[in-house]
Amino acid sequence: MKTIRERAEEYAENEDLVQGTDGFEYCLRDYIKGATEQKAIDIEKAKTAFGKACGWLSTYLWYNEVFEKFMKIMEE
Repeated sequence: MKTIRERAEEYAENEDLVQGTDGFEYCLRDYIKGATEQKAIDIEKAKTAFGKACGWLSTYLWYNEVFEKFMKIMEE
C-alpha cells in the first residue's frame, strides 16, 4: 500500500494543470492536506462502526486489545 506522500507525488506528476516547481509543490501540499483530513474522518467513522458492530463485545477483556490493534492498523 502506498503512503499518502507517494500517492500525492504520483498525482502531482500526472496533473496536467501543474506547471513548474511551484505548481507541483502546491498540488503536492494540497493533496497531502486533503488526504490527511480524509484519513482522520475515515478513522473516526471506523471507530464508530467498530463500536456499534461490537458494542456488547466490549464487555470481554480481549476487546480492548483487538480494538487497539484495529486502530493502529487504521492509522498506518
